[in-house]
Order: sequence, then C-alpha cells, then structure tokens
Amino acid sequence: MNEFVCIKRFLLHEDYYFEGIKVVSYHIVYPQFIGQNPIFHKLNKQYYWNALKKKEYCSNVLYPDAVQAFLQGSKAFPYEMIVTITITLQTEQIASFYQQEYLYTGGANGNTTRMSQTVNTLTGEILKLCDFFQNTENCETCIKNNIIKQIKTSHDLSNYFDNYQSLVEETFNPQNFYLTSEGVVVFFALYDIAPHSTGIPTFLIPYFEC
Repeated sequence: MNEFVCIKRFLLHEDYYFEGIKVVSYHIVYPQFIGQNPIFHKLNKQYYWNALKKKEYCSNVLYPDAVQAFLQGSKAFPYEMIVTITITLQTEQIASFYQQEYLYTGGANGNTTRMSQTVNTLTGEILKLCDFFQNTENCETCIKNNIIKQIKTSHDLSNYFDNYQSLVEETFNPQNFYLTSEGVVVFFALYDIAPHSTGIPTFLIPYFEC
C-alpha cells in the first residue's frame, strides 16, 4: 500500500520594535511534506530556505527601511510580510497548494503575490498544467480561450481592463495554477488583466474542457 503523504504548515514569526513602536512584523507559513521519499527532503529544504530568505529580507531590508521612515516622521507602521499556505487538493497521489505573500511598506495598498505548486506525492515530481488535460498539445490555447470566454460572459466587465483579451495572451503563465476537486484553477498576478480592486483573478477550468 502506498504511503499517504500529508503537508504540514510551519511558522516563522517575529516583531521588530524601534523606540517602543512596532515597525516591522512578519508571519511566514511554509509547507513541509511528511513522508519517507527522499525527494520530499529536498523539497522541504527548499521551502525552508525560501522562508528563511523572506525572514532575512524582513531583518535586513524592511527593518532598516522602516526605521528610516520612522525617523522621517512616517506613521504607516508596522511594515508587514504575511505569507500563508492554502492546500487546495490532497489525495493519495497529488498535493496541490499555493503560497500567498502580502507585503506592506506604507502607502495606500500593500502588494499581494501568489505562487503555486502541484506535486505527485508518489514520485516527488512537480506536475505541469497540461498534465491534467487530454489535449496536451493545444491545452494552453484552449485554456486561454476558455478564460477569455469566461471574462466576456462575466456579470461585470468593468472588473477587467478593456484590452483583457490581449492581456490574457501576454501575461498567461502556465506555472500559475492549482488543482481543486472540480478542476484546474488558473490565476493571474495583480494588475495583469484587471485593476487592483479586482484582486487576483482566478478561473476554474474543468478537467474535461481542454
């Protein structure tokens, strides 16, 4: 019987103060596969070191920047880095999740970025978007056409830029996807095809559609 591999979440957290004021706070969640496959040790090490790099960025970049802003009279504190993990599908063979990072350094809005990964938990292989569709040769074209159709028939086109069709073509990234029980969810970065108020645009593509 195959070993069921699960994902656990681990946390790095710290607050930085200057003259009694909290000026920087980070809350970094990172994933770890719990299983015996040596591949998972490699992946876990990568996830851990990526989390440490974010921590070092908060210590070595955000904190000095925040102190300088504080000394110049800014009150936009604390600067924040918040990283979360959302597991979207987990079976005996597949684990799919995304990591979302919110970074605030003053101003009206922070910046949110999303990265995703889908792993074959039997082999440790990182799976690709077209692995989940029958039409592997033309799956990206099919998916982009599906997304454009979803936008065109959406209830409010003002949620997207007027030239969304060309922007979908230009900014589509086949690495930006995760799995759910209903299908593949493809997402775009902030400002790629829509204004900030729309958030991160997501599109569900059922497995049988392409």
